[in-house]
Amino acid sequence: MPAARIHMRKIKDVLRLKLHAGLSHERVAASLNISKGVVAKYTSLAAAAGLDWPTVERLSEAALERRLVGGRADRPSHYAQPDFGRIHQELRRKGMTLMLLWEEYVAQHPQQSTWRYSQFCENYRRYALRLKRSMRQIHRAGEKLFIDFAGPTMELTDGSRAHIFVAALGASSYTFACATPRETMADWLHGCARALSFFGGVPQLIVPDNPRAMIANPNRYEPRTNDTVADFARHYGTSLSSFSQAVMDHSKMNMSQMTPSLTDGEVKKIDLETGKVTIKHGEIKHMDMPGMTMVFTAKDKSLLTSIKPGEKIKFMVINEGGKMIVTDIQLVQ
Repeated sequence: MPAARIHMRKIKDVLRLKLHAGLSHERVAASLNISKGVVAKYTSLAAAAGLDWPTVERLSEAALERRLVGGRADRPSHYAQPDFGRIHQELRRKGMTLMLLWEEYVAQHPQQSTWRYSQFCENYRRYALRLKRSMRQIHRAGEKLFIDFAGPTMELTDGSRAHIFVAALGASSYTFACATPRETMADWLHGCARALSFFGGVPQLIVPDNPRAMIANPNRYEPRTNDTVADFARHYGTSLSSFSQAVMDHSKMNMSQMTPSLTDGEVKKIDLETGKVTIKHGEIKHMDMPGMTMVFTAKDKSLLTSIKPGEKIKFMVINEGGKMIVTDIQLVQ
């Protein structure tokens, strides 16, 4: 009876443990419940193909099979390919899930072979991992408690809706959740008090996410929390982290209400193709932004044709959806 075919995922694990972790054949075989002969076989194939771990890590399972053994893996995929760029954007919408997007993908290709849901999710996960680098954070036990309100509200039997307060310990991810009628400061603090009672202790630091209701004086650099929040932290013998996200949101609200004005600057670099200009500027008062050198996007590329690096200018900048847009440039004579 022929031996069962080993999945490429396990073969990739073999190469990870051998090439990256540096384990012996025996330890790799014991870890993955395979024979030492299998470990030796694929280690030799990888060496013959000139593969090291960084290269193997970047390869998909199909590409790895082509490099190692060739054969039927050389055939092009006959499955309809999803638009993972659009899928990634759609997942930002409230209530959107991979299951809904997979059903849409299948419906869009009725005459073609499509991936099953598990393979669809696996390929999206690989796509998403390539988009940005992540920084690993180490949490000490009892150090931080993260609190926030979950996204969608929940309908109650009387027709009203409840907001879901969630608290999670950083080290263990031990989680508490409760329903509140609103997201006021009282709801934030009541939910937090219930969470501390549930956990049976108090962390060194409570980290809220975007707690607008708890900010008394929104300021980009030195926000001031409500006195009640300070009293709450003092009573429990803990402290609350900075409210940078809430401050940014409030700053955006304030900026939208202020009249834009011209700002002094010096052109450092121009990229006509992308419509971007690097400016060393003074304080942008209507945005409460200190002087610095940064890259702006021109609302109209023609604004950049009349200036060159080194020239002194006055320019108008606004915030559109989080992007710094230059709407007017005037040369300083």
